Amino acid sequence: MPTAVNGHDLDTTSDAIDEVNVLKGRLWDDESHFEAAKDKETYRNYELACDRVKNFYKEQHEKQTVAFNIEARVNFKKRTRGRMGVWEAMEMLNTLVDESDPDTSLSQIEHLLQTAEAIRKDGKPEWMQVRILVAGLVHDLGKLLLLFGSEGQWDVVGDTFVVGCQFSEKIIYPDTFTTNPDYNDEVFSTKYGIYEPHCGLDNVMLSWGHDEYLYHVLKDQSTLPEEALAMIRYHSFYPWHREGAYSHLTNEKDERILAAFREMLESVAAAGHTFEECKEVLRQNIKLDPGFKDFYAWCKENDVPVIIVSSGMAPLIRAVLSSLVGEEAANEIEIISNDVTIHSDGKWEIKYRHPSSGFGHDKSQAILPYRDLPNPPTLFFFGDGVSDISAARHADLLFVKVKGDGENDLSSYCTREGIKHMLFEDFSHALPVVQSVVAGDKSVTEVLGG
Repeated sequence: MPTAVNGHDLDTTSDAIDEVNVLKGRLWDDESHFEAAKDKETYRNYELACDRVKNFYKEQHEKQTVAFNIEARVNFKKRTRGRMGVWEAMEMLNTLVDESDPDTSLSQIEHLLQTAEAIRKDGKPEWMQVRILVAGLVHDLGKLLLLFGSEGQWDVVGDTFVVGCQFSEKIIYPDTFTTNPDYNDEVFSTKYGIYEPHCGLDNVMLSWGHDEYLYHVLKDQSTLPEEALAMIRYHSFYPWHREGAYSHLTNEKDERILAAFREMLESVAAAGHTFEECKEVLRQNIKLDPGFKDFYAWCKENDVPVIIVSSGMAPLIRAVLSSLVGEEAANEIEIISNDVTIHSDGKWEIKYRHPSSGFGHDKSQAILPYRDLPNPPTLFFFGDGVSDISAARHADLLFVKVKGDGENDLSSYCTREGIKHMLFEDFSHALPVVQSVVAGDKSVTEVLGG
């Protein structure tokens, strides 16, 4: 049965796994460095990190069987886990953050933005940058498996490896596979197992987790090239891209991708980016609803307060707003959202408004105080996804944005719960409705159809 969702625990484990891999890479890059006195502290940190993840890998290595992996892929094809845009998925992913140790770990959005920006700065041709940058931006979104019904942490995070053949000695903690039912199987325990020599990694099963899950999602639902898909699928496949395992299964295509993959990893590892740099990336690339500018201008002229309620981060929202309505107007608009703490050394982390909330911010808490006023105003609320669900039933007139594919989890929720709402394509379509209600030409009930 799936375990209870605990994003903080997942992020703690994931950070420890990453730390082991980083430190392991430093120790193994040059054996003489391993002996140097200056790296004794690195070695101690590596051992400490190992202690934190040994139990995790023991469970993962015991349960990642051929039978489980086949079942996971069957379930993947049978189930629709959710529909949302990329930024909404990033906001949801950002709830998987360990706030108990903010100075030693990046939030999920920080990690995604830094990865994408490192790729952008690498100087590759623009056509290549755009596609690989997108892969860098979304590469960890598969961790949403934790919220979509995973068995535990062991089938979400951790290094990946091939199942269906002999477990490689290059996998971290290889001795912990002895309790895996496949370890002594007469087929699965052989060098090639169920595979043919040099069949290629496209034809093998990698252990199921966030990498493999997102790879299968994007393989069928995106136009990302094979190099970008490889980055997503293989970025935790350390036994292959760092240790050189599985050469008996790889083919020429894999070797070509491996060379490009290693080049990409080096460019990402060499870069570190400030909050201002990440903010500029968003300012240049995130596009807001163009109708919002006229909507805001009318509201301001008619003394209708506009408040942005978001699960994002206020400085980032204000930066994106300034590109659409200008810096002065962006600074005037009240924003109720999560915030950011920026340290003197350039590191930064999310400061959640409601840490216990699924999105770091319970949007209903921004609306309910207006309900308690002696003469409560008419509350118009505009939403487009699952992070708006908590606030949906507290608005007088709820607008739900229509998405490109026609699907919307917020609209589906409201229909199921009997919450009346109005669909809108952009703010230019919503403005006449708001104007008619404010002018008293129509009531909310009339607008909603009775």
